[in-house]
Amino acid sequence: MRQSNNQSKNQVFAYSSVSSCRISGQSDLVPILDLGMQALTGIFPRNLDDEVPVAPLELVWSPSSGLVQLRHSFPLDDWAAAGFSDSGIG
Repeated sequence: MRQSNNQSKNQVFAYSSVSSCRISGQSDLVPILDLGMQALTGIFPRNLDDEVPVAPLELVWSPSSGLVQLRHSFPLDDWAAAGFSDSGIG
């Protein structure tokens, strides 16, 4: 698992990198935007010392399908443990 440079107050979500398009299956992914490790929105710590989970945010484009997609996948169980539901509504 890749780690962020600023780990003092952040836990890193488990994730895996996608190497091929989720639609076409082709490995022609072209990076278009990489924002690095980002704190998850929707999590509001009660104290300044509380940990806020972080995860990579990178968009890639597949010329074979035209799909713009996230390069990383995250286990649904981790999202639920952080307070998110599978519907996307906390």
